[in-house]
Amino acid sequence: MHRSMEFDGEYMKWLACLILGIGVTASSPTAARANDGPRRARALVRAVLANMSLERDVSRLASIYIDGHETIKDLVENDHPLTPPFQSRFDANIRRDWDFGRHLQRTDFAGPGGPMAILVSRAAVVTMFGPAGNRQRLVTTPTPSWETREPIAALQMARRAADLRLRPDVTNNGVRVHVVSFHDGRYAVRILINAASLLPTAVESKIAFDDQHDVEAVAWNALGDILERTEFMGWAVVDGIRYPLAQDEFRNGDLYRSLSIKDLSVGKPVDPAGFALKPGEANAPASVQDFRPTSHVPGPYPGKPIVEIAPGIIQIPNSWYTVIVRQRDGLVIIDAPISAGYSKGVLAEAEKRFPGVRIKALITSTGFFWHVAGVREYAARGIPIYAEARNVPVIKKFLGAPHQIIPDALSRSRRKKYQINSVGGPTVIGSGMNSLTLLPVAAATQPMLMTYIPGSKLLHTAEMVQPLGPGGAILYPESLIELADTVQADGLRVDRIIGMHMSPTPWKAIGAALCEVGITRHSQTF
Repeated sequence: MHRSMEFDGEYMKWLACLILGIGVTASSPTAARANDGPRRARALVRAVLANMSLERDVSRLASIYIDGHETIKDLVENDHPLTPPFQSRFDANIRRDWDFGRHLQRTDFAGPGGPMAILVSRAAVVTMFGPAGNRQRLVTTPTPSWETREPIAALQMARRAADLRLRPDVTNNGVRVHVVSFHDGRYAVRILINAASLLPTAVESKIAFDDQHDVEAVAWNALGDILERTEFMGWAVVDGIRYPLAQDEFRNGDLYRSLSIKDLSVGKPVDPAGFALKPGEANAPASVQDFRPTSHVPGPYPGKPIVEIAPGIIQIPNSWYTVIVRQRDGLVIIDAPISAGYSKGVLAEAEKRFPGVRIKALITSTGFFWHVAGVREYAARGIPIYAEARNVPVIKKFLGAPHQIIPDALSRSRRKKYQINSVGGPTVIGSGMNSLTLLPVAAATQPMLMTYIPGSKLLHTAEMVQPLGPGGAILYPESLIELADTVQADGLRVDRIIGMHMSPTPWKAIGAALCEVGITRHSQTF
C-alpha cells in the first residue's frame, strides 16, 4: 500500500474512535465542545484521504484527467417553470491540476467561434472558443472555487482550512454521515462523509452569483443564497485510487449538472501552456448590482442609446431591453432583467424623464431567470407585478429567496407581502393614448406575455422575436408562427414590434422571415 506513515497513524486513530464510539457524534455538550475543535476534524479528513489512497497518495496528486459525458439541465429557461426541464448533453474532456490550482474543461459544444473550453483558477474563469482556444475570451470571477465540486480538492481545501470543524452526524440518503465544515472565502462549505465506507458522499456550498461579466451569474443572482451540492456515487478503483465515476450537482435541491466518467487517469503531467492565463485578458470583477442601463458590456447591442420610440414610450436597450410607458396616472415598466441593481438604474431613468410620477406597475413578459432577475427591487418598493399565469411560480421563487450573502433592498426591508397579478387572459392597464393590453401568447410553447399599445399600433413581443442572426436575421421560425397565430386570433392591428432583444421593427418583417423558410399561411396577417 502507498499510504504515508502519517496517514496510517491518523487512519488508525480514527478507526479506534469509531470502534470505541468516542469523538464521532456529539452525544453530549462536552462531546460537542470537543468536536468543535479542528484536531478531530483534521484527523477525519486525513483518514478519508488515506482511505481513497490505494497505490497512490491522493493528498499528493498533481493532476487528474477525465473523459466522460456531461448533462446540464436548463433550470433558468424552459417551456414551463416546473420540472422536468430540457437538457443538453456534451462530451467532456476535463483536466484538474493541483500544482496550478486550475481546472480545464473542453466540450464538443460549439460556441460563437467553435468548440468551447473553460479554464478556471481560484482567481478567474476564462471561456475560450475555437480549435486553438483564442477566438473569444471572457474572464470572470469564479463562484465559488471549482475545488468545492471535486472530492479530492475539497478534502485538500478542508485539511488546509483554519476554520475546519467537525459537526454532529446527520442522515443523508438514508445513511449516517460525518460532517466537517469550513469556509472557501465568504462561502460556507460542508463535506458529508459516509460513516460506514469513510468516503465523501457530498460537498455543499452556500453561494451567491454576482459577476456582471458572467451570463450565468446574471441568471442566478436573484435567487440570492443558493445551496449548491455535489453528490458522489459510483465509486471505483481506478489507476491506484478510489474515485466516484458519477458526480451530480444540485442547486437548491434541483439537479443542475451530471458528470458521467468513462475514463480516468491520475498523475499525468499537464502542458503548462494549456493552463496559462494570459496577461491583459481579465475584466475587473464587477457586481451585477452595479450594472446600469448605461453600462457597456458584451452583448448584442453595446452602447445603443435610450430613445423615445413613440410619445411617452421610452425604450432602454442593453443585453436585455426594458420599456417605460407614460400613462395619465403613472408609469408602467415592461420587464425587469439582470438584477435589482439594474432595476434601480431603470427606475432612476424613469424619475429623470418623468420627475415625481409614480411607478404604477411592472410587467414581466417571460419567466426566464435573466429576464426577471430584477423583480426584487420593484417588490421592495411595493410596485404591483404582472406575470403570465404560468410564470408566477418563478416570480414567487425570486421574491421569497434568502439574500444574506449579498443583501438587497428587499432583504433589508420589512415588507412581507407583494402584489403579484396573474395574467391568464386579456388584461388592460390604464387608459388613453398609452393604455396597455396584456395578452398571453396562447399558441406559445413557452409562457410569454405580449403587451399591446393600440394607440401606437405597437406590440411588445416578449422574447418571441430575436433579430440576432447574421446581418440581423430573425431567428426561431417556431416562435414567429406562434406569435403570428396569436396576433391573428386576437385581431390585433400592428404596425411595429419591439421586444426583449429588439428595437422597433416593422411587423411585416415577421412575414418576410416566415416566407424565407417557406411559411406563407399568415400572409394576410402582415
